[in-house]
Amino acid sequence: MSEKEKNVADTLFEYLRDVIYSPAKAALDVDALPDEFKQLGEGLAYLAECVLETQEFARGLAKGDLSVRIPPSSNMLAAPLKSLHASLKHLTWQAGEVANGNYNHNVDFLGEFSDSFNKMISQLTVQRDVLLEAYEEASARSQELENVAYHDPLTGVYNRAFGMTALNKLVEDGTRFALAFIDMDNLKYVNDLYGHNEGDKYIMLVVGFLREFFDDSYICRLGGDEFMVLKKDGGAEATGAEFERLRTKLIRKSEDPDIPYMTSLSYGIIDVPPGTTESVSDLLMHADEKMYAYKVAHKMQRKN
Repeated sequence: MSEKEKNVADTLFEYLRDVIYSPAKAALDVDALPDEFKQLGEGLAYLAECVLETQEFARGLAKGDLSVRIPPSSNMLAAPLKSLHASLKHLTWQAGEVANGNYNHNVDFLGEFSDSFNKMISQLTVQRDVLLEAYEEASARSQELENVAYHDPLTGVYNRAFGMTALNKLVEDGTRFALAFIDMDNLKYVNDLYGHNEGDKYIMLVVGFLREFFDDSYICRLGGDEFMVLKKDGGAEATGAEFERLRTKLIRKSEDPDIPYMTSLSYGIIDVPPGTTESVSDLLMHADEKMYAYKVAHKMQRKN
């Protein structure tokens, strides 16, 4: 090998070493090479370009930056990394689907990682199903407890606790509504003479009529023979007309030969305007006073 050839070989070797170990400072003046070495120099320069692109690409992937610039298709050195990049992009999408609760995804292109990922999905699916079942059971139990807490066990309508809560909320929200206080007529007489089972039938008869006429309202049993109806956007006059129709229909039930007592009720209704400053207790008291005045004015004789 001539001295000239040896110098060119040393130059190319130093350049190749820089390409591998210090690519940022690797430099080669291809035009300065002898003609017989220019093609080799151009090849090494292209190799260096591919190495630099591949290293930059690899550094981005190592940091999890999937937006890193992808080398051109002519860079065959980066082909395996581009394949990995595509797999990671797809895996990222699948992980996003899993994060959104879609567990119908499996990975089959990343070897051992696929096995671990798929195992995780399987475990998450089991845990989700367990949690859903527990949630459904808790929701059902919560509904049962709410029914117990807010419904009258005999009639199924709302109880006093719910009624007072609803009344307070209507007042606090500034809702216009009609408040009706209802008292069944003769319930104590029925209980004393015919027993509490018959008294319960009488209560259920009245509740049936209340539901028929006021199915869009809050119907609450305050206790014993007392009920409350809260009708949103209802006026006292219109609500009173409905109660008169209800009472007439209830009285006619007394004509049934299987009912040995008079069936009737008394009621008092007040309008509650938006923004009322009266307390809930005062509102109930006013409706109760109207009910009592109605009972006195419409006192009925017992059937027998």
